Amino acid sequence: MKKNDYVFDLSALIMAVLGIDQCQRSRFLAAASCVLLVMLLLPAITHAQEKPAPEKLYLTLEESIRIALEKSPLIRISRLSRDALGPEIRRAKAVFHPVLGASYTGTESHPVDELGPGAPIETQTARGFIAQEMPTGGLLILSNDITRDIVGTAPALAGSDVTISLVQPLLRNGRVYVATRPIKDAEYDVRIEEARLRAEVLRVTADTARAYYNWNLASRVIEVVRAAIQRDEALIEASEALLAAGLVTVRDVISARVSLTKDSDRLVSAEADAESAKNAFFDVLGLPLESRAELLDKEIKFEPVPLEPEKWIATAVQDRPEVMELEERLAKSSLNVEVADNALLPQLDFVGSYTKAQTNTTLRRAYGLRGDEWSAGLVVSVPLGNVAAESGLVRARIEHARLKEQLFLQKRQVELEVRAAELKLRTSRNRIDALGKVLEHAKELYEVAKASFARGLATNLDITSAQEDILDAETDLLRAIVDFNTGLAELEAALAGRL
Repeated sequence: MKKNDYVFDLSALIMAVLGIDQCQRSRFLAAASCVLLVMLLLPAITHAQEKPAPEKLYLTLEESIRIALEKSPLIRISRLSRDALGPEIRRAKAVFHPVLGASYTGTESHPVDELGPGAPIETQTARGFIAQEMPTGGLLILSNDITRDIVGTAPALAGSDVTISLVQPLLRNGRVYVATRPIKDAEYDVRIEEARLRAEVLRVTADTARAYYNWNLASRVIEVVRAAIQRDEALIEASEALLAAGLVTVRDVISARVSLTKDSDRLVSAEADAESAKNAFFDVLGLPLESRAELLDKEIKFEPVPLEPEKWIATAVQDRPEVMELEERLAKSSLNVEVADNALLPQLDFVGSYTKAQTNTTLRRAYGLRGDEWSAGLVVSVPLGNVAAESGLVRARIEHARLKEQLFLQKRQVELEVRAAELKLRTSRNRIDALGKVLEHAKELYEVAKASFARGLATNLDITSAQEDILDAETDLLRAIVDFNTGLAELEAALAGRL
């Protein structure tokens, strides 16, 4: 029977069982074909909808730092905080922009005296002015008034005057630093946020270097443990061969297998450490944890540097952004103390004006401005008690003293960080020298033990002991070098710059 005939007979049997007559056969076959087509295409559709694997990144330390500085949410937040304060400076300076204005008033009065109602008086006044806040705290106004007076049935009179007036505080609020304080505060705030941004950049840079070195270390430890496992396997083969020759006992074979088991357990732990280090690395960079990457700086190098702790401390205290931030806050606090101290003074204002004016029957004639008028005077006011100003000054002085102590503590903290980084470098360098010698001696002992074991003059306990010493020394040496390199990164962060 042909395949097509088999399918036809099977479909006929199914329709007979289901009670489908001949008229419904075509619709049944069409529906069955659609279901079959969907079942055939479903794996391909599902595969097409699968999320593509992320592109693998090949990263150096410098490239990793660049990505971290670009994608770090904390750096983006600090940068936005700084940028948000930029318009505040322009807004504060806008106080000293001139203000143009105009007004119009009309009045009508009906005087009454003992003789009876007088003639009604109608006055119309239009005024234009330009006002300018002064950096000295004063207010300068240039104005032009045009008036028109109508008294009863008498001819209307037109008047015009141009006046320049000045109100200048001489004591309270009469200082440049008082008037320009909002501008100075905005500038201080921008520099404070700039320092915070720099501090965040230094922290992210150090964290990225530390995560890079830790993942690299974990990967190298895996390689070292796998090399130890290969030595264990070679030792097992040699032990079994010598056992067959009657040169060693079963104990030697079991001892070699125990060493292999221990190193296999170390490999599992090392792979888990590498996975954790990789996740920490992607977290610092701000990348998805499912990202794929390969570190290009696989060789863990040791490049010693001269230790200059006193020079480093002086540089760090001068350049650290945390210190700069507190210095800016201290300068802002000093300005607040000066302004609060100024508020205790009595109010003494100089008020002066000069006017050119003329009145005539027509506005055109009134613009001759042949008349003039001078005025000058002083206005004095003394607050009684002035409790609010005194309280503000006390609070400003306390805040200033607090910031001084905070600056002192910050400088001390910077010094401690530099000394800790220098101690870490010095300790790591000494450990690197010592562990290098330990590794060299362990390899020599391993070769001696291996030769003696091959001649049947020693047990493989000497070999396994030497192998453990090699593994421990290699692992410790790698960690010491990484500690030195991370110490350099921490030191550069503490110095706010490269060595």
